[in-house]
Amino acid sequence: MKKIELNKEVIKKSLSVFMIGFALFMLIFTIVSVNVNKDYGRGFMGYKLFIVLSDSMKPKFEAGDIVISKVVNSESLQSGDTVTFYVNDGTVVTHQIQGKTVHESKDAFITKGINVDQADEDPVLASNVIGKYLFRIPNGGHLLDFIKTPIGYITTIFMPLLVLIAMSGWEFIKQFKEYKREKTQEIEVKKAELDAEIERNKKLYEELNQMKEQLKMNGNNG
Repeated sequence: MKKIELNKEVIKKSLSVFMIGFALFMLIFTIVSVNVNKDYGRGFMGYKLFIVLSDSMKPKFEAGDIVISKVVNSESLQSGDTVTFYVNDGTVVTHQIQGKTVHESKDAFITKGINVDQADEDPVLASNVIGKYLFRIPNGGHLLDFIKTPIGYITTIFMPLLVLIAMSGWEFIKQFKEYKREKTQEIEVKKAELDAEIERNKKLYEELNQMKEQLKMNGNNG
């Protein structure tokens, strides 16, 4: 009996962990999918997310990763920092700063991918810097693209959600059956108590009748 109860507790805890894990996954997926962009990226509390399109910064990060950059003051940037910035054609690149310079009479940075031999053709204006690279989510872009496909949505969102609903429904049915069983037992106990009370009252009534008859007999004898 204890083993069965222990197994029930393990199942309940596993279900709770699964529900919390799935909720966290959905929260992270929603935040990332809403804010990540292959070209411009959207802000989230000062952070921006981008999908990497090339291997120019490999092995630091590579195509298919998601990079997270934080908006900073360009004056705080130094040589060796990795930054995300707009280039002249409007696309976004994340490369390493090699040095500072002046371009078109404005402060700028010389940047370079660590996996290529030459620096970027044009200096990056300080005003075009989006943020400083913080960390990456390996293969996050590939995963996000996969989830957005029909088969990816089914395997990573729909099926786990279906399992979660089924498990929750099964747990509800078990709890409902347990509730009905307990209520039935409670009714049976109350019925037994009521029957016992009726039996006691019946005996008391019989005893009173006997006493009444006895009193009559004593009166007649007198």
